[in-house]
Amino acid sequence: MAENGLNGRTINILLVEDNPGDARRIELMLESGEMAYRLNTAVSLQATLQLLTTQPAQVVLLDLTLPDSTGVETVRTLRAAHPWTPIVVLTGLEDEQIITEAATAGAHDYLVKQELTTSILHRALRYALERHYQEEQLRVSQIAYQRQARELNLLNRIISTASTSKSEFQVMHDTCLEIAHFYGSLRTLILLHQYQDSLLTVEAEAHQPHLQPLRGRQLDLESESIFAAVSSLEQSLILPTLPLRLQHFLATPTNSKLVIQPLHLSGQHIGYFMLNLPTEHQMSASDARLLGMVAEEIGLTLEKIQLYGRLQAYTNELEERVQSRTQALAEANEQLKSLDKLKSKFVSDVSHELRNPLTNLTLYLELLEYAPPGKQAKYFSTLRNQVRRLSNLVEEILTLSRLESNRYTHLYQPVDFNYLVQQVVTVHKARAQSKQLKLTFTPTSPLPPAWGEPNQLTQIVTNLLDNALNYTAQGSIQLSTSLHQNGGHREIELGVSDTGMGIPQEDLPHIFERFYRGSQIDREAMAGTGLGLGIVSEIVALHNGRIDVSSTPNIGTTFTVHLPIAPPQ
Repeated sequence: MAENGLNGRTINILLVEDNPGDARRIELMLESGEMAYRLNTAVSLQATLQLLTTQPAQVVLLDLTLPDSTGVETVRTLRAAHPWTPIVVLTGLEDEQIITEAATAGAHDYLVKQELTTSILHRALRYALERHYQEEQLRVSQIAYQRQARELNLLNRIISTASTSKSEFQVMHDTCLEIAHFYGSLRTLILLHQYQDSLLTVEAEAHQPHLQPLRGRQLDLESESIFAAVSSLEQSLILPTLPLRLQHFLATPTNSKLVIQPLHLSGQHIGYFMLNLPTEHQMSASDARLLGMVAEEIGLTLEKIQLYGRLQAYTNELEERVQSRTQALAEANEQLKSLDKLKSKFVSDVSHELRNPLTNLTLYLELLEYAPPGKQAKYFSTLRNQVRRLSNLVEEILTLSRLESNRYTHLYQPVDFNYLVQQVVTVHKARAQSKQLKLTFTPTSPLPPAWGEPNQLTQIVTNLLDNALNYTAQGSIQLSTSLHQNGGHREIELGVSDTGMGIPQEDLPHIFERFYRGSQIDREAMAGTGLGLGIVSEIVALHNGRIDVSSTPNIGTTFTVHLPIAPPQ
């Protein structure tokens, strides 16, 4: 087991392979890498399902030919039983139909055993885990939005029922039923003070069928100090177990939970809202907040009924609140739809961009098998280029993922931008000379420091210069820096100009889109992933900057980037 895992963590890997030779070969590849891992093995689908139940894995390497299951159905069965576990398929043949069906069934990646190397295996594991992390983040967001939608629906139902009722009992009874259904509670009670004495009376309740009703029963307020504590705190109190007197009163298990929320009417304390929950139910701050809102609605509704003469004004207020919460629900639903569309488009784009180099790899591997010695060097060169293209694509996808997580704002610092640009230009001098291009940098001095993350600012300059070198066959490439006045504040301006092929007007609105490479680009002759300018745009946006482009076909292109200067120290 290696010393360093992914992001410092040890990865639990389950290898499902019934061929001892293949299993041992993969184990040796894992041992020779730098990823810290714990490896479990299984030789059948049934053993896999049993093992994952007791020892969850963070990634499963799954052979599609097992004694008790074969083909894509193996992926479907495993995915159905453990939908959130990343699956990397192991296959003996590179069958595009099987690969596509496996991806559709839920596989995160696939590996052809005959072509498997240590680096490919580790890259596939890292990609599967990174994609799983993104899916998990999306799932957490979806769960949060779904919870919010359920809460909003609950509140809307309570408000809607209360707004049409003129009976205090009916309002309280319906509210108890709604809360009992939402939480699956043992008992849901509303207890009110009778006149000014120390007795609390159960005015409304909802309870499980096996329990006896408590409506009309009374509880001595002075005998329970808990109620005094709730009144003084003016907020929900969550009890992990029931006090003895309340356990006798409620006739529910001692280890069940109790939530007590004070009720107010026109600013005066009138009683309590009680929720008695099963032991296994977990309460959180959001539950306390929701119950507080429900208690508020109960008080408002009772006030409306008691002050029936102000019905019209109060009805208008309720309608506004319903509209506000309905809008919040609609926005939450739209966000869910947007997230789902974004995920689908991303998967579609990545699949499309991966298919071309993979197809080329397959073709040239087959040609290489029968090629005469004189052509083998050419085929090896093509294979290396396709592998490099795949590697660049995966790396740039991971870069975009890291940028979207916005993890780097705490690393912003003053940056000597002239020095940074000069370093990038120096690195690319040899490439420019090999293409007989004149590469120059004209800095403005003195130039105040830029404000940003140094590696990301370097990525901006590198990607723009790479782009210029890729699409300039002859002439020159010029970089410059200057100080630009934008309204009331100053900015650093970076210019990157070339005498290349230029960009057609119809392509300009799309050049910062992911995987877009232009309508007149020869994808095979010109290297690229279509992500470079997308990464530049993401970084510039994260730095609160701007990027503009002007271009004339067959004359050249100029990119202009504006970045903030560092604040005074």
